[in-house]
Amino acid sequence: MTSRALRRLLRGADPREEVLVVTRPRAHRLVGSFVVLLVIVAVAGFSLGWLSRRHTDPVLVSVQPVLLLAVVVAAAAAAGVFVLRPFLRWHHTRYVLTTARMIRRDGGRRGSTQVWLAGVLHVHISQNLRQRLVRAGDLYLDAVSGRLVLPDAPHVRRFADVVTDAVNRSRPGHPMAGYPGPGHPGADYPGAHYPGAGWPGPAGPTSAMTPFSLPGGTRGR
Repeated sequence: MTSRALRRLLRGADPREEVLVVTRPRAHRLVGSFVVLLVIVAVAGFSLGWLSRRHTDPVLVSVQPVLLLAVVVAAAAAAGVFVLRPFLRWHHTRYVLTTARMIRRDGGRRGSTQVWLAGVLHVHISQNLRQRLVRAGDLYLDAVSGRLVLPDAPHVRRFADVVTDAVNRSRPGHPMAGYPGPGHPGADYPGAHYPGAGWPGPAGPTSAMTPFSLPGGTRGR
């Protein structure tokens, strides 16, 4: 996610709100699209090869150019619907955790869904066998305003730890409220970072911010 896109997503946010995580779903969901692509290429290649042969049927010979073009167009359309569209949907989907909220930006349509961490009642995960193999899973945030689901979140158990701690720190009575610094349960998560210098917290400003990038995801400011 580019800095401009992230600023647009967080437009109107409290200037003290800091980005903790920017990631996307695991790419294993694209395996089916890859298989479909192989099938499309194989069928299109066979059809083009057969149509390119020298035929004796005068009717077939007369429509041969049209049929060749139709195969190419059909293959391109199928690839666009069953391969390119799922890829773009995955590529543009983002899960953004800040010190105040969790945001799911859906790649298939404009707009996003969010819940405020202060209103989250419960955080839990669900994994099927395929997700366990790639350390992914569905992350659920049950909040006063409803449920937010993050499908195929990468390293979901560690991610849940990070989210749970951010939720706890969003509580007004928490001793480190609004101050995600050292001691965070997800501090050992690869690439974890905390708010930048000058972030007001009970113990004073934190150290300078470093990029946070979840495995399988991206980070941008």
